[in-house]
Amino acid sequence: MLSFKRFTAKARLYSLFGLCLAAVLIASLAAPAHSSAQGAADGKVRFVHGVAGAPDVDIYLDGQLAASALSFGTATRFLKVPTGTRALAVTVSGNQQPIFQGNVPIGVDFGYTVVIQGTPNALEVGLYEDDLAPTRPGHIRFGAIHAVKDAPPVDVIQVIGTTEFPLAQGLAYGQPYGTVDIPLSGGDLVVVPAGAPISSTLARINQLPLAAGTYNTIVVLGSGPSAALLPLSEPVESNAPANSALVSFVHASAEAPAVDIYVNDVLAAVNVPFGVGLPHIWLPAGEAKIVVRAAGSSAESEPALTAETTLPSGIAATVVISGALNGLTATVYPDNISPLAADQARVRLINALNSEIAFISLDNGTVIQSSQASGIELRKGAFSAEIGIFGAELGLGTTLALSGGVLHNFILAGTSSAPELIYVAASLSEQLGSAVAVDAAAPPAAATALPPDLVMAPTATPIVGAIPTVAPVLIPTVPVGIPTVAPPVAQQPTPTPFGATGITGIVDTDPGVNLKIREYPRTDAKTLALAPSRTLLRIEGVRGPARLPNEPVPAATATLDPQGARLEDIWVFVAWELPDGGKITGWTKAEFLIVTDARGRRVLSPAEMLAFPQVPENEFGEISSSLATPVPPDTKLIIATVNVDPGVNLQMRRTPDIAAESLALLPLGTQLVVLEKTEVESRGGLVGEPSSLTWLYVRFTSDSGTLTGWVNSQFVVLTRDGRPFSLDDVPTATEIRVGGLQGSPSVAPPPPATQTITATIDKVDPGANLHLRRNPDASSESLALIPSGTQLPVLGRNGPGTWLQVEYNGVRGWINASFVSVTRGGRAFKIAEIANVTDEPDTAEATATPAF
Repeated sequence: MLSFKRFTAKARLYSLFGLCLAAVLIASLAAPAHSSAQGAADGKVRFVHGVAGAPDVDIYLDGQLAASALSFGTATRFLKVPTGTRALAVTVSGNQQPIFQGNVPIGVDFGYTVVIQGTPNALEVGLYEDDLAPTRPGHIRFGAIHAVKDAPPVDVIQVIGTTEFPLAQGLAYGQPYGTVDIPLSGGDLVVVPAGAPISSTLARINQLPLAAGTYNTIVVLGSGPSAALLPLSEPVESNAPANSALVSFVHASAEAPAVDIYVNDVLAAVNVPFGVGLPHIWLPAGEAKIVVRAAGSSAESEPALTAETTLPSGIAATVVISGALNGLTATVYPDNISPLAADQARVRLINALNSEIAFISLDNGTVIQSSQASGIELRKGAFSAEIGIFGAELGLGTTLALSGGVLHNFILAGTSSAPELIYVAASLSEQLGSAVAVDAAAPPAAATALPPDLVMAPTATPIVGAIPTVAPVLIPTVPVGIPTVAPPVAQQPTPTPFGATGITGIVDTDPGVNLKIREYPRTDAKTLALAPSRTLLRIEGVRGPARLPNEPVPAATATLDPQGARLEDIWVFVAWELPDGGKITGWTKAEFLIVTDARGRRVLSPAEMLAFPQVPENEFGEISSSLATPVPPDTKLIIATVNVDPGVNLQMRRTPDIAAESLALLPLGTQLVVLEKTEVESRGGLVGEPSSLTWLYVRFTSDSGTLTGWVNSQFVVLTRDGRPFSLDDVPTATEIRVGGLQGSPSVAPPPPATQTITATIDKVDPGANLHLRRNPDASSESLALIPSGTQLPVLGRNGPGTWLQVEYNGVRGWINASFVSVTRGGRAFKIAEIANVTDEPDTAEATATPAF
């Protein structure tokens, strides 16, 4: 019996858990939803087969074929689907008897990924949302899906040199996870057990090809202990499509190593090896300087290719990098994106092998020639194909499944003795019924490992408009060959004067953990504000020598000595712009920021940071915003504290329904004001449906706005005035209110009330430290050592009251209650009256700890 799950992901596995080797790169191209002929808006949905050992499947929506013979480790492109509730049916390929039936809600705000997951004997279907909103130029978005039923939680980490950047932490099966936007950069992707060091690597992808302006979902899939990795790359929408062009880059030079590609000095793609065609991405229209360098080279290194061209607005084009190692060229091939029927395929062949005319001969008698710049159109279908060059013998044959509504670009590359056909596709009108029906495949006898190399699968995107049918344009180039990447030589960069630097930092903390902005560059300085994870800050400079009040500001100061400098020792002066036009300035540690320079390049080394403009260390931070003054909470209010696993977020929805629009992802420990409750009808035991039928209408208030919406009562702990509160006593709603937001509320736990429950570490020897542990267990991992005399806000307790959950320096953990005194308002407070935030039986004794 199959079950259906709905998950939200707005919120790498060459060998996961030490098992099979697998990686496939799936890519397609995004465009905003549009209206269908009936006037209803269209949504976007794609399908992934994630269960090793399960048979190939056919997938139907509303009785129309959406995917045929989908096998383990493969995914479809996005299809245009009318919004609303669509009937989903999954069958074994070639069999009409459904093995799963259910309803899929499709909206216009997101793309949707339907994953066949679970185990071969107990399949499940997960529905995940894809956030395709625009990113900043030169940036990339990551999301993650854990679809291996019996595998433990994992962390996904980007490693650049010796620096680690967590992308997903505590990623568990079937759990939603937030997205992260970061500057595009190379490096490796590593999977480790949740909370483990990088030395415990379970899987590693070295140098994954990535393009700026894409949303990359990392899908962990498989069955039982076996697992594989499927990276899905989907271009995001454009902020200004009327002033942009869609461009795909293809590496077609067999002699050249992997490359990085820059457009107008902004990094556009990294780690692109021979044989890979990237999805179309949005680039600004107008003059474009394309620079190609060996992958991993610095932006100042000698380019292998410099080319200039013009990208007209509203067009799509494929840029093919080909030629000999010391004579690379870049050729622009306009893509014919004129309207195309949903059952018609458009096929175009590009010969990057030589200057002769190449052809693809299909078994239905159709011949596609490289001299046909616009390609040809034919009815969708599966064909046996022979690829050749007139007057030469290549001996290259293959089978092509040509879906309808798609521009299929084939690039002949490699050498005459070892030709290779590169495939890049763009969806023009691909929809239900566009898929090609394929004969059923026999169920695999056991889990099948995918090829151990990265394979670029067809890209796809809905594109609107047309371009003239013209011959390819050869870009003037300055070929100088790709140099060998030598170890970087330490240099002293020229410093920039203090002022508008263009340098930015994104707060890089765990979801729900805030970064302190301090008045001076000291850990004991006054905290002016708490910046939530992923907040964008402007970096004014690094800490420099103190300056007297009347001392003039130098145009440029000497670069600080980077000898022996460590990232954790560097303080930066930042500005946090707020919605009311005001800002907060102050000091914070560079180690908690993802730093990029004015050109959008990631800044990693202490030497580069110390070349930033210097801000005198006696420059104090200040607040100049009315939004920065929090309103103390009313202790008589009913408080709901989010109680989910670490790294998991709770959905706040617009109405009390698991299919309703998600307004926010609330991390563990977020506190909400409860206004009223309502009961809903069961959906019949739908997998993923909360066990509680009670929903709470809640309010979240931060310094920058207010958010109201509905959360399920199963995932919160209720208190009032610091004491447990019964769900039965919450007022019942007389009408269903619709959630919404005012301002730009940042979702992070609000400041504690004035009558905070406090634990004082006063029962250890002077000079001794108390362990802050990950779980309420003496054998659990130690997160920090807390000095004697420290006072900590208490967030909850375990069942017996022997352990207290606290926060120390922004880190949540557990301390042994035997070594502390618990007070509230300066008076002794009963541990039993602290909310039990665990699943343990509530057995705490109602006695107060003495306060000394």
